[in-house]
Amino acid sequence: MNSRLQEIREKQKLRRQLLAQQLGAESADSIGAVLNSKDELKEIEETRGTCRYDTPHSRTHPRHTHTPNASGD
Repeated sequence: MNSRLQEIREKQKLRRQLLAQQLGAESADSIGAVLNSKDELKEIEETRGTCRYDTPHSRTHPRHTHTPNASGD
């Protein structure tokens, strides 16, 4: 059991190192700081704002519809 636990911890350490590298963090210990940075939170909010209206429902039901006028447009 001890060797299995050691194996899991080694894999976890490697995953954290790779994630830190991908995120541009200084080390595996600073992943949380990178993920909780204000720039990251702002980017997430902006992404949510732009994607909010791009749903299957919004494409089939546009917010503004053309109403024909009396001339039959």
